[in-house]
Amino acid sequence: MAHAPLVVTDESDSCARSSEEIERTPEDKDLDQFQYVHWIGLPHRSTQIEITNDEKKFFVWERRDGRLEIPGGHVDWLRAQDRAEEYEEAARREVVEELLLHEIWECTELDAIKRLEGMPILVEKVINQVPSSHVNNNEWVTVYRLEWPSQWPDPVAYLRDLAKKGKRRKVEAKAESARWLSEDEIKEKSLEHPMAINAAMRLFWRRRGLMIRLFLREYFLQYPGYCFSLGKGFAQPDRNTATTPST
Repeated sequence: MAHAPLVVTDESDSCARSSEEIERTPEDKDLDQFQYVHWIGLPHRSTQIEITNDEKKFFVWERRDGRLEIPGGHVDWLRAQDRAEEYEEAARREVVEELLLHEIWECTELDAIKRLEGMPILVEKVINQVPSSHVNNNEWVTVYRLEWPSQWPDPVAYLRDLAKKGKRRKVEAKAESARWLSEDEIKEKSLEHPMAINAAMRLFWRRRGLMIRLFLREYFLQYPGYCFSLGKGFAQPDRNTATTPST
């Protein structure tokens, strides 16, 4: 089953919002904004960044379940300016936050974000509604490519060193798994764990002409457990008796 995301137009993009623009209902106040927008399926903006080096390798995280990720996240609301971030602003902020560039460059986060201005190259804008671990996906995604200059410090080396020192628990798990992988290496890792291919990596492969088959059976098996974990009163799924949808 192939998935071809819709192309985001200026008109459709105006329907999406940043997660912080959305007010939660009282009964959902226990959910953070990230969980909430996925829970109710609201259209929201996000960004993904493909970071490449001189060896044509990509910066990725590898989770314990085998899932690969690339930097990215939701578009934020800038309260001081009473507006949502531009996509490119969000992309630069995500790169700084996730790679800790302000620490590598020994400057403020704002200065690091400004230093990246104009460097991310727009790749595509799509509407991604493929279910992932968050169940309901309704993201207006803008993807950028960032070529990492060889004269800059290697973020993988910095993050791994940080993890070894154990000084930053928040980033330690990611830091240990930060690496540069070639396209072939990413493909091999992805196919080793097909159920762990997240929404960002599905778009990554779609852009390269490789249509990963989406396993809807796993989605239906995971859905009740996800609902239960959010305290919605659903029973845990019985993986031995759950029905498999026909595809």
